Amino acid sequence: MVCHQRSILWPYIRRQGELSDSFNILQGVRQGGILSTNLYKIFVEDLLVELEKNAIGFSLGDIYCGTPTCDDIALISSNPAELQIMLNTIGRYANQHHCNIHPTKSKVICYGSAKNHRTNT
Repeated sequence: MVCHQRSILWPYIRRQGELSDSFNILQGVRQGGILSTNLYKIFVEDLLVELEKNAIGFSLGDIYCGTPTCDDIALISSNPAELQIMLNTIGRYANQHHCNIHPTKSKVICYGSAKNHRTNT
C-alpha cells in the first residue's frame, strides 16, 4: 500500500516556467498526504518508546507527553539537563536513521519566571 502510494507520484520542479524531469522521492512522507501523519508516527515510534523509557520529561499520570504532530515532536521538561538528554537521544536517532534536524526549524520555548531561565551560547 505504502509503496503503491509512492509509485503513483511523479514529482518534478517548476523553475521559471520550465518543468524538470520527474524523479523518485526516496525519503520522507508526502506533504499533505492522507497517510503522512500516521506514517511519520510509525517511523518515529521506537524513538518515542526510547524517550519514554528514559523516564524524563513531562507525563500526565502514566501517559508520556513526547507528542508527535505531523513531522514534529514536542519535548517538554522543567529541567534543562533532562531536556538535553532528550535532545541527545533525538540526535542519535537522527544519525542512525539518516534524518536531518533543521536548526532553523527547532525552537526552545521557556515558560515561567524569567529568573529560572538561562541561555546557552
